[in-house]
Amino acid sequence: MKNPALDAREQLGLTRTELGKQAFLGVQTLRYIELGTYGGFPRGLERILSDANPNVKNDWDTWKLQARMASKGLFEVSLEGFPSLGDIMHPHTEWREVLCGLSLNGYCEALCIPRRPVQLLEAGELRRMPSVIAVALTHVLPVGSSKLIELIKKGM
Repeated sequence: MKNPALDAREQLGLTRTELGKQAFLGVQTLRYIELGTYGGFPRGLERILSDANPNVKNDWDTWKLQARMASKGLFEVSLEGFPSLGDIMHPHTEWREVLCGLSLNGYCEALCIPRRPVQLLEAGELRRMPSVIAVALTHVLPVGSSKLIELIKKGM
């Protein structure tokens, strides 16, 4: 399935730059929206793209969920001996880099989540696990894998 925001933009015949000017958004923000790694769907963008697709926001949310489900195979790893590098790196970083083998950008694109909460979590600047990460992980992890989320929370 193609990203509905990208599809609507193409139907309207707009470039990213033109759409960005109309919606008062930066080109990089539009790239993040098209990748699914932006936190929400801006109202100004929804107003413009609704000419091509009246349900663009709901379709975008559905697309993000389907994109997460398609990337499920990336996260089927064994948690045997996890976390083993607790004194060197944050458990989430260890899980993402060592067990899953994903860079920060690849991880955020696979889960359709923004980078900033992941960066703050792994830097130890948050007191709680961001809900955007917890929700995304519950979508892609097998049922009963709350052990990973609990281990990451303990490392905070």
